[in-house]
Amino acid sequence: MPTSAGPRRLPATPWSTAPVAVTPQGESIAVWVTESSSEKKTSIESSTRRRGQLWSEPAKISTSPAGPFYGDSGLQLALAPDGDAFAVWRCFNGSRWVIKAATRPAGSES
Repeated sequence: MPTSAGPRRLPATPWSTAPVAVTPQGESIAVWVTESSSEKKTSIESSTRRRGQLWSEPAKISTSPAGPFYGDSGLQLALAPDGDAFAVWRCFNGSRWVIKAATRPAGSES
């Protein structure tokens, strides 16, 4: 990953928190909610950072139609002892609230 381009910052979000977790090996992962008014969609995105490197480019892990959930998705992030990451959140699928989840194996990008 190039380091000469300057630091890569995670995107600013209108919500007050974006869960971040760090593995025992020093790898960080962050997840957050983004909303695209032009596409009328809301996404859950993630980025990882290995020790001494820049944050990876954000990767979408879920996209849903924009809706009433997005100020309070309940987005949570957890790490297993082996470094696998788990994100869980709630969203409105157009007719009811559902719980969604995504996993990222230890050592993989975003």
